[in-house]
Amino acid sequence: MKPKLQLKTAIKTTQKLKLKRVLLISSITTGVSVFAFLFILWFNNFVPTIDSKAGTNNNFSIYNWSKTISIKSNTELKNNVYNYPILISIKDNDLRTTEFGGLLEDANAKDIAIFNQNLNKKLNHKIKKFNPKTGEIDVWILIDTLFSNSETNLNFEFGSTSNEIINIDSIFNSTYVGIWDFDESNIDLSSNYNDGTTVNSSKYISGIKNKSLKLEGETEHVVIQKHNSLDLTTEGTLSTWIYLEEYLNYGGIIHKGDKKNWSDEAYMLQLWNNQKLLFAVNNENTQQQLYSSKINTKTWYYVVATWNAEGMKIYLNGKLDAEYNKGIVARKTTGNLHIGAQLEQNFSSSLKNLPFKGIIDEVQILNKALSIDQISINYNNLANYNSFVKISETKKNNNSLPFELSDFSANYVNNKVVIDWTTNSEKNNQYFEIEKSYDGIIYIAIKKIEGHGNSYEKHYYSSSDNDMSEETCFYRLKQVDDDGKFEYFGPLSVKKTNLTPNVKIEVDNVYPNPFSDILNIDIVSENAKEVEITILDMNGRLVKVEKVQLSDGFNNIHLTENIGKLLNGTYIVDISNNNKTVKSFKIFKH
Repeated sequence: MKPKLQLKTAIKTTQKLKLKRVLLISSITTGVSVFAFLFILWFNNFVPTIDSKAGTNNNFSIYNWSKTISIKSNTELKNNVYNYPILISIKDNDLRTTEFGGLLEDANAKDIAIFNQNLNKKLNHKIKKFNPKTGEIDVWILIDTLFSNSETNLNFEFGSTSNEIINIDSIFNSTYVGIWDFDESNIDLSSNYNDGTTVNSSKYISGIKNKSLKLEGETEHVVIQKHNSLDLTTEGTLSTWIYLEEYLNYGGIIHKGDKKNWSDEAYMLQLWNNQKLLFAVNNENTQQQLYSSKINTKTWYYVVATWNAEGMKIYLNGKLDAEYNKGIVARKTTGNLHIGAQLEQNFSSSLKNLPFKGIIDEVQILNKALSIDQISINYNNLANYNSFVKISETKKNNNSLPFELSDFSANYVNNKVVIDWTTNSEKNNQYFEIEKSYDGIIYIAIKKIEGHGNSYEKHYYSSSDNDMSEETCFYRLKQVDDDGKFEYFGPLSVKKTNLTPNVKIEVDNVYPNPFSDILNIDIVSENAKEVEITILDMNGRLVKVEKVQLSDGFNNIHLTENIGKLLNGTYIVDISNNNKTVKSFKIFKH
């Protein structure tokens, strides 16, 4: 028997439609066809819709196992942070390869994928370090949204023998000028390839994260050859972790420029002569300076220095430490970039290159000024990792589902019916057929659309029917597997009078999903409007209804009353305006 597909249907007609899902299993034995009809989901003439953003756990058919990564972003952020890279570290026996008793199939951990918490977007990731014998893995993840009002949950999927897995992901965009983690090398992880060269045998020792750059306070440092990407002008960020073994006055940390007379200096971060840090930016005529509070030896500091049109700022350990509210534009120079020294030339007979004595780790230079939220994420992700990030136990995925249909709609537009549907993943999916009926009983096939076979990417399908000779027509979707087995979805009824609401209302997100005691809904409305939010269980019983007055623009709605009292399980959130469903989502209570 073909396993059931978990349906999440989005119906965009002007009425809440009846949905009768029919699973038709056909087998042919000795020339005799046997048909079994299974009627599922009959919601008393009203079936809420499910938005394509809603996802179900563990339905990505090519991955056998999953973990949940929970990031306590809500404890640190004032605003959401979008499209931001974070380094996640996991050590788990399950992440060993099968050769060493684990669950990963590939020796280079290629059979890994990370999805956002709604399971509707595969996130870019890049493996930094992997040990197949111990299950230790460091992975950069480009997270679509780090939430300020709830934890950020990611779905870590792994373990697959599929030959379609290709993970060649870009993590760092053009904002990143250079990234040097000093894990046994001076390689730049950004796309600019600003690799460094060691001068006088610098060492690599344990640092704030893996290895780091050890400097003895003499002449050793790292030099990066001049490149136009290093010319930061209207704004920029210098970011690093430092550990002082001895405070050497004027010791350089990050310095753009070579010459002893400072004529090619653009920006710098260095120690000063009073146990403070000096951050300076040079334009063609002057140097603008900013000093930090005093810092101690034998202590790790996360130091970030930024400048833009609003001024200059120094952050220590994720907090604003000093600021100067006057903007400056750094000049472009031909000087090289130095890490761990203030100059390439000897400053004097006693001060060689104005050196740094201690440890430098995780240096990043950006051509944008990082926000306090981004800086806070960076700090806590390393300084407080064990409390900031939690990794769940491994769960076995349900790979029996042939594919995941997340959206199915039919609308009367410009004298024709437009039929749209979306799949989040497909397995052995040969093709779709659109079937039409005038009475809701007898259907005929009117269109055939090829499927994508096996895929874990989202795919969008669309077709149209120009023959709307009757006032009301019914449409259903037939999905056919490679082995001939098939399923029906729908039907949807469409009337000629179906019109798109005059006032545009868009539901951006419902989160967190799964939820516990709070549910957030982001809605954008063209003008002030009232919407009704209802929550139903999977038996169609109404468990909550709430009317909300929207304002013009973005609205963030928080549902808290009795939310925590709901039983664990699956629910439907329906958002309507003037008795017309705008969007609906499937959500999970845990």
